[in-house]
Amino acid sequence: MNEFVIPEIVALSGGLAARHYPLGRARILQNSFSQLLSRHIGGLQSGARFETGALLVTGPSGAGKSKEIGDLLGRFNASDTRLPSGEKASFACCVLSSKGGWKDLGKHTLRALGYPIHDKARRTQTEIWNLVVDQAKRKGCIGIHYDEAQHGIAETQRVIDFAAHHGVAATYEMITPEQIGEACEKVVNKQARYRYVIDMTQA
Repeated sequence: MNEFVIPEIVALSGGLAARHYPLGRARILQNSFSQLLSRHIGGLQSGARFETGALLVTGPSGAGKSKEIGDLLGRFNASDTRLPSGEKASFACCVLSSKGGWKDLGKHTLRALGYPIHDKARRTQTEIWNLVVDQAKRKGCIGIHYDEAQHGIAETQRVIDFAAHHGVAATYEMITPEQIGEACEKVVNKQARYRYVIDMTQA
C-alpha cells in the first residue's frame, strides 16, 4: 500500500475517465461536422473542383474539447459512412507538437494514417506531403483532426511572434455556436467578408 495513493479515488477516477458525458455543445459540434461532411460528399458527387474545408474548435484548456471531438470521430469511424465511390470514409487523428516544422508534421500525419515512416527517413517535405495525400486517398480518409493546435509549429510561431511584434493582426468575426449554420451559408454563397472564429465559451 502506498501512503500517497488513495485506492478509492483511483478506482473512481479511472471509471469516470473511461466514460463520455456529452454536453449540449456536442450537438452543435456534430451539426457543424455533418454540414461540412455533407457539402464535401455533395461536391464529390458533382465532380466539381475539389475544395477543402476546415472546422476550428477553440476554448479554454481542460474544457473537454478533445474528448468531445474524439467521441464524435470515434462514432464516425465506427459508422458505415460511404463516399460516392462506395469506399468507407474515415478520419485520422494527429497530436501536434511544438517541435519540428512542416516536414515533421507530415511524418506525424503519415503515422496517424498508419504509414510507417522513420524519423530519419530521407524524403523531402514535398515527397512526405505527397505521401500523405496518397495514403489518405488509399484509406478513404477524408479528414485529419489535429489536436493540441495551440502548440502549432515552431516556424508558424515565429511568424505569429513577428506579426504580434509589428501589430499585424487578422480581421475576423467572432460568432457563437448557434450562428455556425448562418456563417456556413455566407461562406458557401461567397458573402463572408472575414474569417469566422467560434466562441466555444458561449456553448
